Amino acid sequence: MRINDDEQPAPAVEETAAPPPAAKPKRVRKAKAAAPVDGAKAKAKAKAAPKAAKAAPKAAAKAAKGKKAAPKARQRAVDPNKMDQFGYRKGSLRSRAAHIYAAKKGATLHEAREKLGTKNVQFNVLTELEKRGFKVDKTDERNRNGRTVTRYHLHAQ
Repeated sequence: MRINDDEQPAPAVEETAAPPPAAKPKRVRKAKAAAPVDGAKAKAKAKAAPKAAKAAPKAAAKAAKGKKAAPKARQRAVDPNKMDQFGYRKGSLRSRAAHIYAAKKGATLHEAREKLGTKNVQFNVLTELEKRGFKVDKTDERNRNGRTVTRYHLHAQ
């Protein structure tokens, strides 16, 4: 059989097995140095003490350099036109709660919850505004069931 110049026979494919995975080298533990004899201990401590004393300030300086001060939290840009007199975003749940407590007769926690239509009691609004310097008056009264409830009245600054 004659082979044309254009056609060449395909090289023989040798099947080779994948090489086995390389074994992990075993960890070799370093041998501990032999404990010095009593006289040698004293000499070794005497030599190490000045070195340690010199290294201590350098190590402290490195530690101080390495620690960076935590970045300050960046203040969010607040548009004053979107804020109400209490510092909350207009129309938000907290803003509406603050306005309910600031009404002429104030509100109890139950009344505020009903007017806002939420399951959550908005008592944190009162404590937060109190910390900011707003005055909160508290009066005890009896409700329809005869239970004592507290009515809160918030005074704007």
